[in-house]
Amino acid sequence: MLVCFSIGLLALFCFIALFNALAAPRLARGGIWFDSNFDASSGSPFVSVIVPARNEAHQIESCLTALLANEYQAFEVIVGDDQSTDGTGDLVQSMQAQVGDRLKLIRLTTPPAPGWTGKARTCQELVKYARGEMLVFCDADVVVGPRVVKSTVGSLLAYQAGALTLLPRQLGGSPLVQALVAVVTQFLILISLPLWLVPRLRSPGLATGNGQWFAWQRETYDLVGGHAAVRASLIEDVELGRLVKKVGHKLVPACAAGEICVQMYQSWAEARQGFRKNLFVLFGGSQLALLIMMPLILLLLFAPLLAILQNDWVTIFGVFMLNTVLLCSQRLTFKTPWRALVLFPFGILLALGVLCESAFYTSKGDLAWKGRALEVS
Repeated sequence: MLVCFSIGLLALFCFIALFNALAAPRLARGGIWFDSNFDASSGSPFVSVIVPARNEAHQIESCLTALLANEYQAFEVIVGDDQSTDGTGDLVQSMQAQVGDRLKLIRLTTPPAPGWTGKARTCQELVKYARGEMLVFCDADVVVGPRVVKSTVGSLLAYQAGALTLLPRQLGGSPLVQALVAVVTQFLILISLPLWLVPRLRSPGLATGNGQWFAWQRETYDLVGGHAAVRASLIEDVELGRLVKKVGHKLVPACAAGEICVQMYQSWAEARQGFRKNLFVLFGGSQLALLIMMPLILLLLFAPLLAILQNDWVTIFGVFMLNTVLLCSQRLTFKTPWRALVLFPFGILLALGVLCESAFYTSKGDLAWKGRALEVS
């Protein structure tokens, strides 16, 4: 009975994953939603790319170099140095001297006010300096291709969307760390959220957001209240995605693994601390939901062993095929390296362990990131 239930659940996940792999909006090279002749003419919207940064000296140069190399002409990059102690601001300042006014540096010299996360405060402050009709929030660990800004603008216009959030390729660290990051940031979306439906249905529950690349019509950003509306949230990007739909504007999530890559975490310790701060909140922040979900996930992981114990080779083959479909869908959608896909079962187990840690530390109100304590609302 348990094996049959797990097969049914796997089949449902496979259906959603295949749907996403085949039909999810994608940001192809140059864009697929607008005329290929679209160019940065005098009528093109001006774009402000906003990069919040705190202790990012080890990677922000790669991020900014790639951004500034974009073919789209009507844009600026604004970096907010949030009290970095590793020389991030000085590095950006040296780059600014080389590239000129297109790159701007804003130094934030005080901690965020009570009730604000550091990232939300930085983004909200930088918007005050932005000249763009469109705003793009980009993390400092992101490296983009040369046509991403152009494709983002074209996609927003063609979809007549209020916001566009891109889902990149996740790299960096060992294969096991890559598996863990992919499970948490991509696989959960792949098997649970039909991305094609997000811009077509109005339900705010059918939404997501990725702060690694989140583009906005400025009117929509102001209408939802900006980052001030999610000032205390530990998953501010997801909350912002829901707010877009709550105000009646269109939200488009698009796969962009071919054009954007992110080196989110380099080590297990870093990934563990990073996901500890918000993974429980991402799962709804409910202890009851956690108690229900954990056995279900473990059942899915160990269903093949149960089938082997029952000597049911037809079921074993079925479970194997369904899991193969899931992994291939992950590969097609997000270009996850094969060496990480092989370790996906271990990535799921690690994610469950971090989820339990996240629940524990959240209940204690003992969360921190980059040397700052985080408030738990």
